[in-house]
Amino acid sequence: MTPFSEHGLVDLVLENNDRRAARVTAVGKRHILLSSFADAGESPVGPDFMVAALEGVGPQGVSRVEGAVASVASVAARQALTFKPADPSVLRQRRSTPRVALDRGVLLTHAEGAEAPVAGRVLDISAGGMRLRSAASFAVGETVHVNLDPRSVSRPLGAEGRIVRVQADGECAIVFARGSDTHRFWVDRLIRSARARP
Repeated sequence: MTPFSEHGLVDLVLENNDRRAARVTAVGKRHILLSSFADAGESPVGPDFMVAALEGVGPQGVSRVEGAVASVASVAARQALTFKPADPSVLRQRRSTPRVALDRGVLLTHAEGAEAPVAGRVLDISAGGMRLRSAASFAVGETVHVNLDPRSVSRPLGAEGRIVRVQADGECAIVFARGSDTHRFWVDRLIRSARARP
């Protein structure tokens, strides 16, 4: 279960790092419904469309999703909240395509090209994206160029993708942009070679 699955406990992070404990009650295609547990001395969450973030701890560490509180309704001593992520794609099933473990070096370049490539390590890969770890800082929604370290593959594999998840331990998830036939061929070859390993 991920931190943003139904019944998961999360922190709703408001302005000035004001944190409110909440439980996920439902997850839709573009929103997350929450039930907030406010202490007696805390002011209610509001107004609508307040910039906020959700943080939750799962098996892979801390996940954070930026967005806004889109609606608030008081129910007895609790508040029912609708949280809308800035990037709704983070709510899609993360493993909609088969993903296989892959331990390979990777070079990442910010799409703006203002910074030198930074090194990372691929953790797993699918036809739609990859999960990796890097000491560099990336932001959700940022576009990056991904190149598998040419020393670790027979031919360099390059792709463009978008950061959809960032964790405190340096792990991040990338969704590939629609690639060329060559890109799809090499990703498929990597997946098949990874599956062939014992």
